[in-house]
Amino acid sequence: MKASYSLVHLTNALCPPPELIRTAAQAGFDCVSLRSIPTRMRRNVQSVQESVTGKMPFALADDKQLLRETREAARSEGIVIHDTENARIFDGVDVRDYERDLEAAAELGIREILTNIWTEDSAFYEEAFARLCELAAPYGQNINLEFVTWSGVMGLGDAVRLLQKTGRPNQGIVLDTLHFYRSRNTTGELKGLPEQWFRYVHLC
Repeated sequence: MKASYSLVHLTNALCPPPELIRTAAQAGFDCVSLRSIPTRMRRNVQSVQESVTGKMPFALADDKQLLRETREAARSEGIVIHDTENARIFDGVDVRDYERDLEAAAELGIREILTNIWTEDSAFYEEAFARLCELAAPYGQNINLEFVTWSGVMGLGDAVRLLQKTGRPNQGIVLDTLHFYRSRNTTGELKGLPEQWFRYVHLC
């Protein structure tokens, strides 16, 4: 099976999606990976650390013109929009607020959605992750968990335990090579895990 290569938005987080798509086409990439889901915070949530929110994404669900321009750029350049991020799970989030982002992603043909977890409340994040998978299912989308060394789900073992508990058909794990190394995981730990969990990898 031939590998496809995607230009990830965090390569230049300030680059508007249509420009990122044109750049990817000129550089010979097959796909792009967008950053189009903002951290949806309700008023009763006081704050989320800057390390969690990062640079503001291009919220395509809130900008219909940019959504149209992004779709047209992908069509004209022949670039697949492979995935988007980041439907974060954190204390106080209601993942139902991400549904408009999932809908906008579906308009672009995006089937892979990334999430990571920024709470240590396992009962809360298990329920939120399962519900996020359920929200994505009608759009034909998969929810892919990226473990991050300093997050609520710090390594491969934590991610596997979560997926074993939630058991949703459209769940998965994103392996970021940097976080995989930082978390001191080994390739041997991947043996025996369901292949369908691993749909794409971040080469960082």
